[in-house]
Amino acid sequence: MTTGVGVGLAFGRAVTTGVVEEVLYRGYAIEQLIKYSPHPAIAGGISWGIFTLVHAVVWPAGNLVQIATVSAVFTLVYLRRRSLFPVIASHVLVWCLAVLGQIYG
Repeated sequence: MTTGVGVGLAFGRAVTTGVVEEVLYRGYAIEQLIKYSPHPAIAGGISWGIFTLVHAVVWPAGNLVQIATVSAVFTLVYLRRRSLFPVIASHVLVWCLAVLGQIYG
């Protein structure tokens, strides 16, 4: 995450990643899919599956299991609360902790 870039840029990327992924995969995708789904859980499951598949391209299997699990939790929180704030905050926190792990790890 911080390899070859400054700490400020790494934290900026962490914030950007958290915001953009949650807006696209939770906020926009789920809300659009709900229009065509008989149940919000189906829309959430489709969004979760796409999110996981997109990450499968660049992450090894062990990391992908973690990503899929955390993504499932974020999806459930979004479906329950219907607010992007908690999932964006959590996603950004996950990435910021990864940056700190690379710095101090």
